[in-house]
Amino acid sequence: MGVKRLTLAVTAALGLVTCGASALATKVQVAQGRVESVAQSKPAGIINVDLSGNGREWAASVPDVAIDPRDAKHVVAIWREIAMPDRKNRPFLCHFAESRDGGATFARRDLEWGMPETPICNAPYVDFGAGGELYVGATLVEMGPINPPNGWHAFGRAVIRKSPDGGRTWAPTVSVIDSGSFAKGAFAPNPAVPDIAKQTPWDGARGIVNRSNGDIYVAGGYPAPPDGAARSQRFFAVSHDGGARWSPIYAMGSTEFPQRWDSRIVAAPGKMALAYIAGAVPGVPECLCVVFATSKDGTDLKRTLVTRIGHMDTLVHYPPLAADPSRKGTYAIALVSDDHTALNIFTSRDDGASWTKIDPVAAPAGVVRLSRPAIAYTPDGVLVAMWRGQHADGSYDVYMAAAPDAQHFGALVRVSDTSSHPPEALKSDYAVRGDFINVMKLGPDAAHAVWTDWRNGSEAHVVYGRVPLSDLLGK
Repeated sequence: MGVKRLTLAVTAALGLVTCGASALATKVQVAQGRVESVAQSKPAGIINVDLSGNGREWAASVPDVAIDPRDAKHVVAIWREIAMPDRKNRPFLCHFAESRDGGATFARRDLEWGMPETPICNAPYVDFGAGGELYVGATLVEMGPINPPNGWHAFGRAVIRKSPDGGRTWAPTVSVIDSGSFAKGAFAPNPAVPDIAKQTPWDGARGIVNRSNGDIYVAGGYPAPPDGAARSQRFFAVSHDGGARWSPIYAMGSTEFPQRWDSRIVAAPGKMALAYIAGAVPGVPECLCVVFATSKDGTDLKRTLVTRIGHMDTLVHYPPLAADPSRKGTYAIALVSDDHTALNIFTSRDDGASWTKIDPVAAPAGVVRLSRPAIAYTPDGVLVAMWRGQHADGSYDVYMAAAPDAQHFGALVRVSDTSSHPPEALKSDYAVRGDFINVMKLGPDAAHAVWTDWRNGSEAHVVYGRVPLSDLLGK
């Protein structure tokens, strides 16, 4: 497969907007700033926009992106930045950038949540409701020691905040899952989950709006080291009334399908779906295994085996999962092959009862390792995969490929216009190893992606990329 290289030098000066703590329907305070047009070398094609750019003392990662269902030109990206040199105090701050012209220009907003007791912001997320209402959320955590004693966990919470008018006014921040939920009896009974995990469900927040029925799903997790005896657990709660009230907190794993590592949760027509790495599955002699599950409200998770795997990628929100909005009961999961040379794509057309491995996505020429996959469907059912491709010298680029029939992938497209060169000294830091995920959402005419980028070799920035579907489909 050939690689279509569409290299466009794109820059954007981002206006700074402060989104302060506010009461219900209070106006967001907007500071002086400017938004400049993105310079493009031709009218259409792939563009890259540097959204962060705070300098080498900051590392930007764990991004998310969302598209307004009423207006595909309204795009919002969100991410976290860490002050890397300050290891004793290491501030975590979250920001988002908003575009009203389909990703050509952005205005940046610095996020505050009105919860000063939990100043650390991590793992932010963003989504739109069917009516254009905007939701943002994150993990918020109290300050604590860099090297805490055994058994100590900072107080944290997975939160959500709603704007009914696309970001102009904001309701108060709501704590959906926090470290006090266990004492309040908010967890649904689950003998597979140890009590310690229920007392610290704050890490890696994610929130999804189901536009088919208005339900909202917010997830948070208990973070355990991937090589230790403890097991990471992920929890979620559901709201059926726009976030006013929340269900009990449910665990993704069960006694028969115990969770071993992280997960991905998505909205499907009329239900939620999730995928996670399990340590055991009934009838399978040895796991690591990928498990898929669906539920209407969290009380009736129906779990099935997707496949056994020999390698566990310890990224957050892995493995990536997508639901086809045009075909009910149709899903896709992307997994990095055990030798890291391909993406193995599994699809189901019967609501997860059975899974088929379709044509893999092979590494392009010059790429020695694939990692950090993302996968999504367009509104009319075209399947698109995204991933990082690492070169022999340690640099990497971001690639995409599309399967118009959701079975066979076409030519590979290089999305990043400049290769990244992460510094050797930071490669052992988990902020670099684990949190540098790729995220992609698909609109009717373009793929919108965000990733962590080291193009200048010294600063980790979050970069946004827009790829016209016509380029992915070769039209």
